[in-house]
Parts: sequence; C-alpha cells; structure tokens
Amino acid sequence: MGNFFWGLLTFYEKMPALEYFQTHLLMNMLVFAVTYTTTYLVVYVWLKDYLHLRKMNRKFPSRYLVVKEMSRCVSSVVILTVEEVVMFELWKRGYVLNNLSFSPNIWETHKFWIVTLLLLSVFWGEAHFYWTHRLLHSFPLLYKSVHKVHHESLNPDPYSGISFHPVEASLYFSALPGLSLFPGPVPSWLYRFFSWGLLVGPCFVHLSYDIPMPRFALSVSFSNPFPYVKLGFHIPDPISINVKDGRIQRNNTPVRLDELGLLSRMCYRHFIHHSKYSMYPNGRHRAYNFGGFPFWDKLCGTEYYPPA
Repeated sequence: MGNFFWGLLTFYEKMPALEYFQTHLLMNMLVFAVTYTTTYLVVYVWLKDYLHLRKMNRKFPSRYLVVKEMSRCVSSVVILTVEEVVMFELWKRGYVLNNLSFSPNIWETHKFWIVTLLLLSVFWGEAHFYWTHRLLHSFPLLYKSVHKVHHESLNPDPYSGISFHPVEASLYFSALPGLSLFPGPVPSWLYRFFSWGLLVGPCFVHLSYDIPMPRFALSVSFSNPFPYVKLGFHIPDPISINVKDGRIQRNNTPVRLDELGLLSRMCYRHFIHHSKYSMYPNGRHRAYNFGGFPFWDKLCGTEYYPPA
C-alpha cells in the first residue's frame, strides 16, 4: 500500500501537460466535492434543525447565493489546477521548485528538516494569506472590483470558502510557488498536501458555527463499599452573538473569546470579518481578522476583540 501511495504522488513527472491538467482537475474536484459538499450537507441540511442554536447567525443564506458560491468554487478549483500545470511546466524547464524531491527515502535522511519544513509551510501559507487578504481590503478599487465578490457572503457558509473572483483565486493559490524559496529539499507529497490545504482549509473557517469542545472531568471516590473512578464530559450550551458588535453571550452571561474552543474561535474570527466592517465615504472601510490564525492580526493590531 505504501509503494502504491508513493507511486500515486510521484508519477506526474512523466506526464504531458494536458494529461496532467485532466488528472489534477479530477483529483482537485473530487477533494473539493467530498470536503465542501459533505460538510455543507451534514451541517446545513441533515443536522440543520439539531445545530440551529449553534449557528452564529441564526439566519441561513439563500439558495440563490449558495448556488452562486458553488459555481465560483468550481471556477477557483479550475484556476488552482491551471496554476499547478503552469508550475509543472516551469518545473520541467528548471525555473521553479528546483528543490522538489521525489525520493521515497527523504524522511529517513532528513527527519529534522521535514518537521521544520512542515512548520515553515504553515507559517508561509498563513503569512501569504494575511498579507494578500489585507491588500485586497486596503485599496478601494481592488476591494470593489475583486474582493467584494467574496464578501457577498455576509453570513458565510462552507461554500463561501473559495467563492472568489478569478483574480482573487489566482492570488490566493499563488502561495504554491513560495515553496521554491525554502532552502532544502521539498518532498512532492508536501507540495500536494499544501495545495490541498489551501483548497479545503477555507471550508471549515467559513462554517459560522459554534463548535463546542467537550469539557472532561475526572472524579475519584473512596466511599464504601468500593472506591471508583468516574470520567465524565460536558458540552457547553450554545453561544449567541450580537451581529452589530460581536458581543458573545452564553445563557445571558458574557463570554470571553478565549473561553471558546479552538474551532469556534476560528469560525468566530472569520464570521466577524464577514459581518462587521465600516464603510467610509471615500470608499475605504475598516476590516478586522484578515488571517486564518490570530498571529498576524495580533502582531499588526487588526484583531477584533468583542466588548465584554
């Protein structure tokens, strides 16, 4: 099985561009369909009534908007595949990804570097997303003609994730060539998973749901006749969000952002990014939470803190 998987990841080297495009388009569409459609069906259709109180905005996007988002997602997947084919052709000519490694033994020979590379790729992907995203918000022309398409989703859903204008899709997936800048060998599987990470990551950030993290409790009793250990867990009640100022409450009691689970914090931060920004007369606007993670927003002062 290991040899089969390795062969699946490395056979592209000998493929012509058209066949490479067709194969990658099929694979990327499959990854997109399984991730986005499954998530949407589970959360927004099958468990809609059960999870309704955990939705950050109790309203649901219109079917018309969801269909538009789906069509834009398909366009974005095609653009990703085109960028991969262009990189494939440039790589064959020695222009990019000269550090790409197809060696099946790279883990045995470069363990420390591979671990470092995984961390670097996450840092690079987040930095690229933060600064290109902030760029699209910094110039009125770019926002109105390009990024505003994505912000039609004031109440985001999974399909909002890569519902991009073609220019924004090209810019977003341009993080891929950045792997060429790394000083050591980059295994081909990391390039593939980095590409798929860019593809599927936005799906979960745009869920717009409070995803609770169960709280575990351990109790030990030495009462007669026998001592026992009891492990229990508690799922917190749903939160409610004031859409105007982002204030978080649970059972009419204020809740701090850091009290939420990791996934809920990520969904909340991007929900605020979509639902709260102020337009100014000159066409500029104040936006918050440009990153997928809070690192760059905290560093650059663009994180939104809900009032207590």
